[in-house]
Amino acid sequence: MLAPLSWLKEFVKVSVSAEKLAENLLLSGTKVEQIRRVGKEIVFDLEITPNRPDTLGIYGIAREIATVQGSDLLPLDTDLLIPTGRLESAPALKITDKKLCPSYTLGLLRSVRVKPSPTYLAERLKLVGIRPVNNVVDITNYVMWETGQPLHAFDFDKIEGELTLRASKEGEQVRTLDGISRKLSSGSIIIEDSRKLIDLAGLMGGENSEIDEGTQNILLHVPIYDPIAIRRTSQQTGLRTESSNRFEKKLDRAGHITAFERATKLITEIAGGRVSSETKSISAPTKKSLIFDLGILKEVLGIEVKLNQVVNILSSLGFQVSLDPFQENQLRVGVPSWRGDIEGAIDLTEEIGRIYGYNRFPKTLPKGAVPVQKELYNFDWEKFIVQVFREGGFNQTMTHTLLSKKTLERASLEPSQTLKVANPMTEDFEFLRPSLYPELLVAISRNRGKDKIISFFEIGRVFEKEVSQPKIVSFVSTKPFSQVKGVLEKVVKRIDPNLKFEKVEETTTGIERYSFDKGKLQLAELSLVNPTILKNFEINQTVSAGSIFLEKLSDLQPNYLYQPLPKFPPVIEDLSMFVASDLPARKILDIAWEGTAVSEAEVFDIFREGNQKSVAVKITFQAKDRTLTDKEVAVFRAKIERNLEKKLLAKIRKA
Repeated sequence: MLAPLSWLKEFVKVSVSAEKLAENLLLSGTKVEQIRRVGKEIVFDLEITPNRPDTLGIYGIAREIATVQGSDLLPLDTDLLIPTGRLESAPALKITDKKLCPSYTLGLLRSVRVKPSPTYLAERLKLVGIRPVNNVVDITNYVMWETGQPLHAFDFDKIEGELTLRASKEGEQVRTLDGISRKLSSGSIIIEDSRKLIDLAGLMGGENSEIDEGTQNILLHVPIYDPIAIRRTSQQTGLRTESSNRFEKKLDRAGHITAFERATKLITEIAGGRVSSETKSISAPTKKSLIFDLGILKEVLGIEVKLNQVVNILSSLGFQVSLDPFQENQLRVGVPSWRGDIEGAIDLTEEIGRIYGYNRFPKTLPKGAVPVQKELYNFDWEKFIVQVFREGGFNQTMTHTLLSKKTLERASLEPSQTLKVANPMTEDFEFLRPSLYPELLVAISRNRGKDKIISFFEIGRVFEKEVSQPKIVSFVSTKPFSQVKGVLEKVVKRIDPNLKFEKVEETTTGIERYSFDKGKLQLAELSLVNPTILKNFEINQTVSAGSIFLEKLSDLQPNYLYQPLPKFPPVIEDLSMFVASDLPARKILDIAWEGTAVSEAEVFDIFREGNQKSVAVKITFQAKDRTLTDKEVAVFRAKIERNLEKKLLAKIRKA
């Protein structure tokens, strides 16, 4: 939101520098992103939060400045001299659904003279990034920027018959002021006359009713639209304007009246028009009253604010404040129509706190014992699982949470048993995923190749018809089943080395299914994917698939064993050998770990050649009570080599 300082000064006296004013606004909750200097003008670039559409106008920002400074806020000049004599009736506007437009003001002005805008008005529009067009259009933009309320002027002589405001039908088209013919989905708000669409309401007017040099009579319309409908239309059409940005939020339900009066006054002064019709205005209920107990300030903010300060702060923000005659320390607070974000006493507390100044709160240390942070086992498990699977040759991926009906059926999952999105953007994103497997199998299919080893894993939530949304780890791989099982064992056996890998009943997603259980708690599962499912995904390799139920693991404390830091130096030996190409590296490491004084063993190189592979292992020898000699290490190494040759038929490569 761009706000020229000279424009703000029309409504509030500013006696500090621009930098100091920006600091004061920041301390009260309105951030100034940048102070621009354009010639002699100073322009504030403000960050406006979505809950404060009242500050999407110069007057709303001026109100904040007046409150922060404790100065007076000057009123908007809306005084208008209505001509004497009989006025014609305001044009009728039929609204098919009041939810689409709960409030509006409508009036007719005749005998306007369309010409370029006065210099001051055109220059102000340029400062806030709006291109001047002509005096009538510029006034509507000027008033929108001043009040935060969008409005639109139609060339009344281009309107044929009665006006209707309704929801669009699928496929209807409207040609907007930018010359683009836009095809609409159902549910957009449009205005039509008896022959054509004349307005894509809330976003941009129609080209067939625009104000041009020949316009003499204008219909001024200041509406409040349904913010959800405006937001949806903006996304569907890819059209986002200053008007739609405001209509998407909770605008002042009474602000349309002020904006209409202000625009009418400027049009009669600048464009020479006259009010020729009665003003038709419909407003939704806006009054809201709250009971505010002053004790909440001490309870929530930790400070005591004097009664007169509370009254002054709230009054300067536009609230109507009075003492409750029946309850001590209680106020009756009338919420202004432009503050739709105020719902209860806690919101009033925030208003008082930010204007009083958070920087004025006394610095105090918290009382009582520092709370003990519960171990984040869930987070620890995720880090550990990512590490294990990456070391096991798996690639982590993130897939869509939304699936198509076709993908579900390819994975033998029943769409009728799956949560369906109420308003899906496309058929490809129609269902919430009940499993991570379908998209992981899609990933395998897209990366497939003859004899290509592909392994993926994903951590994410799945969606069931029950309330729960469990977080799981799922993985798929074309590696041999035994290798995938070894990776899974490394994860689950962190809980208990004695956990058994048990075969359970056949399922629709796999020929065989195995389970890791601790008591009655299933921690993980692993299966071979059914060939029919693989065929559906055009995968011609054997695929293993499994899941780890992360939230069940998080309930169990990892089996950490404390080991003191070693006092004596390690001796590192590299051992290289030839083994059968299908021999899992885990078996080599298991024999290495059986060796005397071995503190670490890891594979650091594998080279395949024909039906053999060369495997290089780094073995660390380290005693807890002494420094090992070279002779001792040679004996330990020789024993490991003999076991490898005997048990795995390994051929040790000599240096």
